[in-house]
Amino acid sequence: MEAKPNPRQIRLWMLTITWGVAVVCGVSLLTAHNSTPGVDQFSPAAWPNDVAIACTKGAPTFIVFIHPQCPCTSATMSVLARLDADVDAELHPIFVLVCPKRFQSQWATSSLAKRCESIPDGRVIIDSDGELAKRFYATTSGYCLLYSASGRLLFQGGITTGRGHEGESLGRVALRQIFSGRPTSIDRMPVFGCELNQPSQVVSQLNCCRESLL
Repeated sequence: MEAKPNPRQIRLWMLTITWGVAVVCGVSLLTAHNSTPGVDQFSPAAWPNDVAIACTKGAPTFIVFIHPQCPCTSATMSVLARLDADVDAELHPIFVLVCPKRFQSQWATSSLAKRCESIPDGRVIIDSDGELAKRFYATTSGYCLLYSASGRLLFQGGITTGRGHEGESLGRVALRQIFSGRPTSIDRMPVFGCELNQPSQVVSQLNCCRESLL
């Protein structure tokens, strides 16, 4: 006569099944989150005259908008470092750190902010309450803008293929071609990162969920 499973075995099976379903759902949500870009962004086609920063004289102006608490943007910084090594021209990136005024002192000294400050030819600007980001219609961390020396928009978008992905991307290809003086048919790419106006606690929760499933 076949032995019946005892209640303890049944509970163990149920817990195992529940855990397995939770992991599958979590991985699916994480994958969707990592591959979902920010909302479409349409920056001014010409450099605005009424912004707090001036375009680079006699050279292209390269801006990167950053949420100082966004873990995804570390990948953008890594790709940017490789791009700098790929081309002979100096990038002179302007890092715009979007910080809520009440958290400005904490956000402006985050590890990501310090990484921006360590770029030799870069410049860091604190964008209190995202006023500059609003002027350029930037909504997602890692959003890059490249304007020509004459103030014409050449490229807008991201340089990663997903949140936290550091591999080759069409955005990086486009910027490499532009900075090398070659033509490109790519002038716009999606951006993968946290919303620039997203509270730090939400960003931290998303990062914790991501790390617990990896």
